[in-house]
Amino acid sequence: MKKTGIWGVVLGAIAVSGCVSTSDIGMKNRQITEEESPLVFSGPGLEDGYRKFTYGKSPDHLVITLLADYGPKSGRYPSANIMLRKLTNSQWHFYKVNLEEELQKYTSFKENLPPLGEKQFHVNKLGRADYVPFQHAGEHCIFFVQTKGRGTGSLDGNTRVQGFYCDTKPISRDAAVAALGSLDIRNNGRPIKIEKKDTAAKPISLS
Repeated sequence: MKKTGIWGVVLGAIAVSGCVSTSDIGMKNRQITEEESPLVFSGPGLEDGYRKFTYGKSPDHLVITLLADYGPKSGRYPSANIMLRKLTNSQWHFYKVNLEEELQKYTSFKENLPPLGEKQFHVNKLGRADYVPFQHAGEHCIFFVQTKGRGTGSLDGNTRVQGFYCDTKPISRDAAVAALGSLDIRNNGRPIKIEKKDTAAKPISLS
C-alpha cells in the first residue's frame, strides 16, 4: 500500500528534534509485527487493515522510537501514522504541549502550517490526549499528542505518542474520540518479546 499526501515520505519526513528517519531512530532499526508492538491503535475504518511498524533505539540506547503506519483493508483511506517515543534514564517529555509547535516540527508543515480548527481533547485509558483538526493536500486529519507518565517516583522516563488520523471527509467528533479511545501503550513502551513456538518434529515412540 503506497502512502501519499502528508505521509508520502513518512519515514523520511518526520521531525521531532531535527529530522527523524529510519536511519535516525536507531543504529539497528527493524520492522516488527503488530504482536510485538507496544503501541495499540484501531481507529475507525482500520480494523484488520494494513500495518507497518519500524522500531529502533538511539545509539546511546536512551530513546526508543516506534513508527507505525495504518491503512484500511482496501483503498487508501482512512489512514493513520503514529510515532511512539519512549525516553529512559530519567529523561522526560514535557506533559503540556503546544500543538502548533509540535506540528511545525514535521517537515511538511515547518514552513507551511495549514489553518487549524478548534483545539480539543479526549481522556482515554492513558490520560489526556490533545488534538486539533485540519485540512492538507485534500486530506481531512486530526493531529494528536499524548504523554504517558509525569516523572514522579520513577527513574525510567516517560512515553509520548503523537501522529495523524486522516480521511477524505471531515473527521467527526465521534470518529476522533473513537480513534483516540483506542490508543494504548503496552509493556511500558518497549517491544514485546514473542517466544518462538517449537515446530521441530517430535520423535515417534515405537514402544
